[in-house]
Amino acid sequence: MCIRDRHACGELEVRRLDGGVAYLRFSGFLTPIVDAVLQAIQDVHDAPALIIDLRGNPGGEFPVRKAIASQLVGEPKEFMYYQYRKRATTAYLDTVPNPYPGLVVILVNELSMSSSEEFSGSLQALDRATIIGTQTPGSCLVMTIEILPSDMILMYPYGQPRTVEGRILEDNGVAPDIEVALDRAALLRGRDTQLEAALSFLREEMTSGTSGSGGQ
Repeated sequence: MCIRDRHACGELEVRRLDGGVAYLRFSGFLTPIVDAVLQAIQDVHDAPALIIDLRGNPGGEFPVRKAIASQLVGEPKEFMYYQYRKRATTAYLDTVPNPYPGLVVILVNELSMSSSEEFSGSLQALDRATIIGTQTPGSCLVMTIEILPSDMILMYPYGQPRTVEGRILEDNGVAPDIEVALDRAALLRGRDTQLEAALSFLREEMTSGTSGSGGQ
């Protein structure tokens, strides 16, 4: 199965890899694509493992990342902690009756920013996903974006996201559980070394019968 779907504000790819492992990539945490992403997770519910590729994903909207994460956890667990100047809030995941039960691996790199960092960092802190790739850039703040009369953009940060274990994502990013760089020479030959590392990790986990940090 391989589905590539282009939306007005996003792109979605779903396919099956070796061993029935599901692969999911989407271009942003954006409202026009969230229903398709949630449906894709339901469609691969029988897969023993799911690889979510956030490499190059610049982020998006809070309700979208929360909805997708809820489909992987299923319980109202703490998702993110937000520190503001005079107050702090904790965001919780939604209860989902039939969440995805398999192993989860998230691929990240230096272009996985903002919502991608909150999503991967939170699921890592909840011990729900194994992160593979390279360190994310730490470009992660709560902010307001305004378009000025001159067509310039004003970005006004006013909050600091932290994972439930207290990790500040801004300027720190998400550290992979398994660090693997892309090999340019291999990539030119059609080999994705980060994806290969994810499949190798999942084969070992599925063979050993342990869930590791990717299981519930």
